[in-house]
Amino acid sequence: MVEAVDVPGDGAHLRLALTVILTSARLGGSAAPAIDRTAATLRQRAADADERSVHAAQARLSAHVLTAVPVFMLALLMIGDADVRSAAMSPTGVVCIGVGMMLNVIGWIWMRRIIGTRP
Repeated sequence: MVEAVDVPGDGAHLRLALTVILTSARLGGSAAPAIDRTAATLRQRAADADERSVHAAQARLSAHVLTAVPVFMLALLMIGDADVRSAAMSPTGVVCIGVGMMLNVIGWIWMRRIIGTRP
């Protein structure tokens, strides 16, 4: 039986469960209490992860809004106003828009790191 569970696990949760089962198999005795405590621990970890995700939802939404609004606003202004179009097409305007887009991308990456997601 020990060989059946003595395999490397892919994740921390699976490794914990396999370690408890393996230890129970090696030491003998009733495995039910240890497995019940492990299940409770894994349920608590899942609940904690869900709660962190819920608390980070507002930060994720803010990151999306702060990234998208400047781009959409520039597009809307360029469509609707000839003065904005001419300013945006000038060499200075192109540089300003390029720098602004670069800062927008850097801000997006930074906000993603703060809220703990990968870019």
